Amino acid sequence: QLSYLSKLAENSIIRLREGVVYRLETQSDKINLSFYGKTIDLPIACEAALQKILSEREVLLKNLSVNKVVDDALILVRRLIAEGFIEVVD
Repeated sequence: QLSYLSKLAENSIIRLREGVVYRLETQSDKINLSFYGKTIDLPIACEAALQKILSEREVLLKNLSVNKVVDDALILVRRLIAEGFIEVVD
């Protein structure tokens, strides 16, 4: 999956990795996402994109725009792939 990081584009399809057990806590200024024994903090602006990933089977990267900016969604997706939370559909 890490090899996909440099190839991600607006038409890339991503999904939650199978079998991932997670806990999501939303605070006033950030989101705490816990899985695989680790916790990562994300900006609150990522909440809608993260909820879309969690609620849909597969998502086009361009449909995850954060504040209508696809580059922000790309940063989020790259981080979640690198952390092992989501994967690119081949």
